[in-house]
Amino acid sequence: MVTPYPFDTPRHRSRVLVCTSSGAFEGHFHYAEGDRVSDALRSAERYLLLSDVAIQLTADLGRTIRNAPFLLISVANIEVIVPLDEPVPEAEDRRSA
Repeated sequence: MVTPYPFDTPRHRSRVLVCTSSGAFEGHFHYAEGDRVSDALRSAERYLLLSDVAIQLTADLGRTIRNAPFLLISVANIEVIVPLDEPVPEAEDRRSA
């Protein structure tokens, strides 16, 4: 069972690259403050949610074919996840925008 986070729970986000057999997806992964990225990724039950996503198909890697505000990826299809930056507290990120 998934335990939802309350809306007021401080969150962090990290830019990650997720690779599957169908393509590569670069986006922000959001998780609770105090969690490590690896622990948050392991706790994803069926789908991994990314925001601000660049989508590349396997047949044409290196060329973004589409950008999307969010994307759900089946955890069963993920082959590799690469962190691309250090975690950023979301409240800090909103202040700088």
